[in-house]
Amino acid sequence: MGILDALEAVIKLGLPMMGASWIAFKWLQDSGEITSDANSRDFEFRVKKTKKLSKTTGNKHARFLFNKWARFGSGFYGLAGLWTFIVIETTELLNFILGNGFSNLFSDGLVNLIVDLLVNQLSNFITALLWFSYWPGPSESILLWVIVAFLGYRAGIELARSRLKLPKMAG
Repeated sequence: MGILDALEAVIKLGLPMMGASWIAFKWLQDSGEITSDANSRDFEFRVKKTKKLSKTTGNKHARFLFNKWARFGSGFYGLAGLWTFIVIETTELLNFILGNGFSNLFSDGLVNLIVDLLVNQLSNFITALLWFSYWPGPSESILLWVIVAFLGYRAGIELARSRLKLPKMAG
């Protein structure tokens, strides 16, 4: 376990977890579901209510993300699973597009295509649920990746609690 392994974990999982937890906490704050002085236990309790929140928010994108996050269990584990699922799906989509996957799309028939898609989605969902085994390479520590992910998650929450706002883009 070297410094490069830790740096890779920070870039691939720690920073995205920090950003995602910051967004989630800000949405909860902006919806009035939680205050910035809420402790960790309060936050975790409110996060478990994401299905309810997803139905009440007027933002379609927030509803979609809250539903996906809830599907992965919400909280730290759910956010790590959701991020992993996004990475897997994006990678597969890019490989499909860049690998000229369109030419062979219907080569085995429509029914086989649908079955393959369903099996692939189930496989990706299970892989995302086991996110801690997806990220590290063969010689890397699972514990390192879990710790980095959790520290990123907590850092995002703390940044949101401190009322950090993104700078407005000049336009």
